Amino acid sequence: MPGLGIGAYTAIFLCNLWPRETFFPLFFGSALEPLKVSMLTWALKNGKPAVISGMLGFAGVGTGLRIIVLCYWNASTLKGSRARYDDFFL
Repeated sequence: MPGLGIGAYTAIFLCNLWPRETFFPLFFGSALEPLKVSMLTWALKNGKPAVISGMLGFAGVGTGLRIIVLCYWNASTLKGSRARYDDFFL
């Protein structure tokens, strides 16, 4: 899925460097999901290939934001292995 790497690296930046929280990437990723579906539906209905490609990339950003943050959140619930997961994502 195009854009997945951009979303993943953005989530890593937001979780590790600034603001060092999981709320904001999870919130933005969840907010992008309905927007991407509606814009992709509009682009498919009107037959605009360039907009379809752009919305697929946009969809990947939202999905990447949510997937990486959920991995971080899951790792934070496992207290014994938290450092190992943080070193993996740096």
